[in-house]
Amino acid sequence: TTAEALSKLPSADRALAERQKVCPVTDMALGSMGIPIKVRVVGRHVFICCEGCRKSLLAEPAKYLAKLPQEAIQ
Repeated sequence: TTAEALSKLPSADRALAERQKVCPVTDMALGSMGIPIKVRVVGRHVFICCEGCRKSLLAEPAKYLAKLPQEAIQ
């Protein structure tokens, strides 16, 4: 379950992932594809649902960061 996958993150990361809720690349719930992956992009930490999303996020960070509420990313 998504809650189970999120529970495997360190508590500070879990709080960030719970605020973010979705992968900005796939729009899928974080944790739906396993433990979310934390990526630092443009000076911010963002969670993605899987390693397959890293390349897209890093190639077009503005496009994907714009999908997330600012309070959800640090």
